[in-house]
Amino acid sequence: MANINNLADAGLKGQLLVVLCGPFTKTQVALARAQTLVNSDKVIAAYEWLRANNYHYREITIPEPEDLPIPQIITDDM
Repeated sequence: MANINNLADAGLKGQLLVVLCGPFTKTQVALARAQTLVNSDKVIAAYEWLRANNYHYREITIPEPEDLPIPQIITDDM
């Protein structure tokens, strides 16, 4: 949650940046995209589990799904 707040404070609310450096095949790019998808239902479920099972998270506010960062891959061809 702290990292999400830091991104929001930096003006990147709702974004998660993925940086790929070097030449990649189309297959490698597709794999990177698949591995960086965020399933908001799983993220919210994880927060709920932590809140119920870890006293460090008892007071945390669970974010709304629309506030979760969405990964973006920026390529040279954009």
